[in-house]
Amino acid sequence: MSRIHKIAVFISHIYGEYQRNLCQGVIDKATEFGYHVDIFVSNDEKILGQYASGESGVLKIPNPSTYDGALLSSGTYLVPELKQNVIATLQEWQCPVVDVNSVQSPFPKVLLDNNAPVEDLVSHLATVHSLKNIYYLGSSVEEEISGYRESHYTQAMLHLNLSSHILTVNADFSVSGVKAAVDTLLAANAEAIVCYNDVIACLVIGELALRGIAVPEQIAVTGCDNLEFGQNITPSLTTITFPSYELGIQGFLLLLALLDRTPPEQTPVVKATARYGGSCGCAVCRQEPPILFSNKLKAKIDTLESTYLKDIHMSASLQGLTDIDSAMDLLFEFLRNIQEEQGVCGLTECYLCLHSDWEQISNQVRRLTLLEDFPEQDKVLLKLAVKNHTRLPECTFSRSDSLPEFVRKNGSQVYVFTPLYFGNLSFGYLCQAFENNLISYPFSFVSCLQNIDSMLQTISDNRNMQLMLNRLEEIYRHDELTGLLNLQSFNMLLPDFLKKAEQQDSGLITIVLDLDHLKQINDKYGHAEGNFAIQALGQAINQVCTDDLLACRFGGDEFYLLGIGINADEAQKIILRIQKYLEHYNDNNSKAYRITVSGGYASVASYSEDALDAAFSEADRNMYHQKELQHSTHT
Repeated sequence: MSRIHKIAVFISHIYGEYQRNLCQGVIDKATEFGYHVDIFVSNDEKILGQYASGESGVLKIPNPSTYDGALLSSGTYLVPELKQNVIATLQEWQCPVVDVNSVQSPFPKVLLDNNAPVEDLVSHLATVHSLKNIYYLGSSVEEEISGYRESHYTQAMLHLNLSSHILTVNADFSVSGVKAAVDTLLAANAEAIVCYNDVIACLVIGELALRGIAVPEQIAVTGCDNLEFGQNITPSLTTITFPSYELGIQGFLLLLALLDRTPPEQTPVVKATARYGGSCGCAVCRQEPPILFSNKLKAKIDTLESTYLKDIHMSASLQGLTDIDSAMDLLFEFLRNIQEEQGVCGLTECYLCLHSDWEQISNQVRRLTLLEDFPEQDKVLLKLAVKNHTRLPECTFSRSDSLPEFVRKNGSQVYVFTPLYFGNLSFGYLCQAFENNLISYPFSFVSCLQNIDSMLQTISDNRNMQLMLNRLEEIYRHDELTGLLNLQSFNMLLPDFLKKAEQQDSGLITIVLDLDHLKQINDKYGHAEGNFAIQALGQAINQVCTDDLLACRFGGDEFYLLGIGINADEAQKIILRIQKYLEHYNDNNSKAYRITVSGGYASVASYSEDALDAAFSEADRNMYHQKELQHSTHT
C-alpha cells in the first residue's frame, strides 16, 4: 500500500463552535489537497481535578513518524500542565508544526485578529450614534484576551478625544457578576457598553430589561464573537465576526507552505470584522424569521433531554459489568443507536482500541499474587469496531499506527481520537469518523466517554480484586510451606470426594506419611533446614497426586492421602514412588542429612466419615510400624 499523507491536529473541547469550525476548515482544505487528517481531542477541565490528568494519554496515541506535519490549537487547552505537555511533545516531532491563534507559541503560527475591530465598534458608536459615555465590560475569567480588547477600546477612545469618558469594569460569566458590573456602569451614566463577548453582552441586555431599560433606545450594547444566539435576540446583537473556519484553512495552508519549504515572510493574520445589528441602534433586518431559531432551540432541548435519559440508561447498564466481552456487546448496541439517530452528518465508524496492559494490574497486586511483570508490548487490541451499523471482528495491530491497516485502507479520510482513562490510568482510545467528513461531536458525547471510562475502570478493578481473592483463597486452602491442601480444605473436600467414590462404586484407601528424623534435623541444622526437608517431601507427594488422590499436610511432619479406586498394591507403589523421589533428591544435593519418609496405608470399609477416620487411624499405626521396622533394620 502506498504511503498515506497525513497531518495531525491537536485541539481541546472539539464540541465548541470555535473548535468545530476550525477543524472543519482544516479538514476541507487538507482533503482538497489529498491529505488525511487525524484529530487528537482533549476535554480538559479544571473542575475535573485529578480526573483530567489522564487527558495526557492523548499523546500516546499517534506515532510521529507517520505524519507529514501537525496543527495545534494551544489556546483551547484550559489546564496549563496539559497544554505544556502537548507543546513539549510536538517540539520533539521531526516535522513542521503550526499553532493556530496563539501569540505565545514556539511554533510558526496563524493569528486571528478579532481584537482590533473593537476600535471599529467604538468608533461606530461615537461617530454614527453620537455617543460619548462608552464603557468597556471585560472578563475577569479570561483576563489575557480581555486585556487585548480593552487596550483597543482605550486606543479608540483616545483617538476620538474621549479620554475623559474611559471606564472599564470586569465581571465573570455569572448573572450576579454581570448584575454588579451593570450597577457600576449605570451609576457612571453609561450610554453604551462594549462587552468582552456575546455571552456577557446577552446577560447585560437581560439585566437591563429587568430594570426596564431599553436597548438600544436608552443604552447601546455590543458583543464580540458573533454567536448564533446573539443574532436571534431582539434586538440582534452588534458584534465582531469570529472567522474560525477561515483560520483553519489558513492554518493548513501555512503548514503546506512549511512542507514545501516556502514559508511566508510574515505571520499570516485572519482579520475579523465588525457586524452591526440592532443593539447599537442600527436598523437591521433579520436574516431568518425568529420562529426558525425558536424551533432550533426546541429541537436542541428535546435532543438534550433525550440524551440525558439515554446517558442515565447507559451509565446504569454499564455500571456493574465485570466482563469485557459482555461490556462490548452492550456498548455496540449503544453505538449503533447513536449511528442510527445522528442522521446525514452522523457517526459512521467507531473503534475502541485498548493498550496491551489496559487492565492495569498494580505492582502491589503483582507482588501479593506472585505475578510476573507484564512486558510492554508493541500491540493494540481493537476490541470493538463498528462501521455503518455493522460490527467487525476484533483484532490486534501494531502501535506503529493508531488504526489497523485494513481500516486505513478502506475507511475515512478523517478520524477523531479521544483518550480513554481514569485518573492517571490510560486504557486506550476511542476513534470516530463522520459522514462526509463533517465533524458532529456534541458535548453530550463527553458523558458517554466518561461512562466508557468508568466501565473500563470497573473491569480493571474487578480483575485486580479477583486476583487478590484467588490468592487469598489459595492461601486459605493450601499449606503455605508445601503448597498441598491444608487440613481444613481437605476436610471441606471430603464429602464430595466420598460421594464421588460412592457414585463410581470405587474403593477408597488412606495413606499416612511421616518425615523421618525431623527433630534431629531441627536440633542439629536448625528449623530452616527442617522446613526445607518438609518442603522436599511436599514436592515428592505433589508429583504423585491426581484428581483421584487428595493429599494434605495434616500437621508438622505428617501427611494424609486419600485415593479413589486404588488397591493395596497401588498404595504401596505410591509410597515407594515418593521414597524413590526423595532418594534421587538426596543423591543430587549437598545437604549433610538425608530426607526419608515412612508410610502406611489402609482400606476404607465404607463411604462414611467414621469408616474414614478408622482407616486413617489404621494407616497411621501401619506407618509407625514401618518406621519401627526401618529403625530396627538400621540399628
